[in-house]
Amino acid sequence: DEKGKEILADADSFYKTYKDKYGDAFDKLSRMLILDFNNYVESQEEDGQYFEYKNTLRNAQRTGEMAKQIITDYRKGLIHHPEESFAKLLAGQ
Repeated sequence: DEKGKEILADADSFYKTYKDKYGDAFDKLSRMLILDFNNYVESQEEDGQYFEYKNTLRNAQRTGEMAKQIITDYRKGLIHHPEESFAKLLAGQ
Protein backbone atom coordinates (compact mmCIF):
# COMPACT_ATOMS: atom_id res chain seq x y z
CA ASP A 1 0.00 0.00 0.00
CA GLU A 2 0.99 3.65 0.06
CA LYS A 3 2.76 3.41 3.42
CA GLY A 4 4.87 0.55 2.12
CA LYS A 5 5.84 2.68 -0.86
CA GLU A 6 6.91 5.44 1.53
CA ILE A 7 9.50 3.12 3.06
CA LEU A 8 10.96 2.34 -0.34
CA ALA A 9 11.01 5.98 -1.38
CA ASP A 10 12.64 7.40 1.75
CA ALA A 11 13.36 5.01 4.62
CA ASP A 12 14.97 7.67 6.84
CA SER A 13 11.99 9.98 6.64
CA PHE A 14 9.62 7.06 7.20
CA TYR A 15 11.53 6.01 10.31
CA LYS A 16 11.50 9.53 11.75
CA THR A 17 7.77 9.87 11.14
CA TYR A 18 6.70 6.47 12.46
CA LYS A 19 9.49 5.47 14.86
CA ASP A 20 7.05 4.96 17.74
CA LYS A 21 4.63 2.87 15.70
CA TYR A 22 6.49 0.92 13.07
CA GLY A 23 7.79 -1.82 15.38
CA ASP A 24 4.34 -3.18 16.19
CA ALA A 25 3.17 -2.77 12.59
CA PHE A 26 6.18 -4.65 11.20
CA ASP A 27 5.76 -7.34 13.83
CA LYS A 28 2.17 -8.04 12.84
CA LEU A 29 2.92 -7.76 9.11
CA SER A 30 5.85 -10.16 9.37
CA ARG A 31 3.74 -12.69 11.30
CA MET A 32 1.08 -12.55 8.58
CA LEU A 33 3.65 -12.98 5.79
CA ILE A 34 5.40 -15.83 7.60
CA LEU A 35 2.04 -17.58 7.89
CA ASP A 36 1.50 -17.11 4.13
CA PHE A 37 5.02 -18.40 3.43
CA ASN A 38 4.44 -21.50 5.57
CA ASN A 39 1.13 -22.11 3.78
CA TYR A 40 2.95 -21.85 0.45
CA VAL A 41 5.52 -24.43 1.55
CA GLU A 42 2.79 -26.76 2.79
CA SER A 43 0.87 -26.43 -0.49
CA GLN A 44 4.01 -27.39 -2.44
CA GLU A 45 4.53 -30.43 -0.25
CA GLU A 46 0.86 -31.45 -0.58
CA ASP A 47 1.39 -31.60 -4.34
CA GLY A 48 4.00 -34.29 -3.69
CA GLN A 49 6.97 -31.97 -4.03
CA TYR A 50 9.59 -31.71 -1.33
CA PHE A 51 10.23 -28.02 -0.72
CA GLU A 52 13.96 -27.52 -1.06
CA TYR A 53 14.60 -24.24 0.72
CA LYS A 54 18.20 -23.88 -0.42
CA ASN A 55 17.60 -24.50 -4.12
CA THR A 56 14.26 -22.68 -4.26
CA LEU A 57 15.50 -19.53 -2.56
CA ARG A 58 18.56 -19.39 -4.84
CA ASN A 59 16.45 -19.65 -7.98
CA ALA A 60 15.26 -16.19 -9.07
CA GLN A 61 12.33 -17.52 -11.10
CA ARG A 62 11.02 -19.77 -8.32
CA THR A 63 11.55 -17.06 -5.73
CA GLY A 64 9.59 -14.64 -7.92
CA GLU A 65 6.75 -17.13 -8.30
CA MET A 66 6.72 -17.73 -4.58
CA ALA A 67 6.71 -13.99 -3.80
CA LYS A 68 3.88 -13.42 -6.26
CA GLN A 69 1.78 -16.12 -4.59
CA ILE A 70 2.49 -14.83 -1.08
CA ILE A 71 1.58 -11.27 -2.08
CA THR A 72 -1.60 -12.51 -3.77
CA ASP A 73 -2.57 -14.41 -0.61
CA TYR A 74 -1.88 -11.32 1.52
CA ARG A 75 -4.04 -9.16 -0.77
CA LYS A 76 -6.86 -11.71 -0.63
CA GLY A 77 -6.65 -11.59 3.14
CA LEU A 78 -7.02 -7.81 3.05
CA ILE A 79 -10.37 -8.19 1.30
CA HIS A 80 -11.69 -9.96 4.39
CA HIS A 81 -9.61 -8.00 6.92
CA PRO A 82 -8.83 -4.53 5.56
CA GLU A 83 -7.78 -3.50 9.07
CA GLU A 84 -4.60 -5.52 8.52
CA SER A 85 -3.28 -3.26 5.76
CA PHE A 86 0.13 -1.81 6.56
CA ALA A 87 -1.27 1.73 6.67
CA LYS A 88 -3.89 0.75 9.24
CA LEU A 89 -1.37 -1.25 11.26
CA LEU A 90 0.80 1.87 11.43
CA ALA A 91 -2.17 3.96 12.48
CA GLY A 92 -2.87 1.49 15.27
CA GLN A 93 -6.38 0.79 14.03
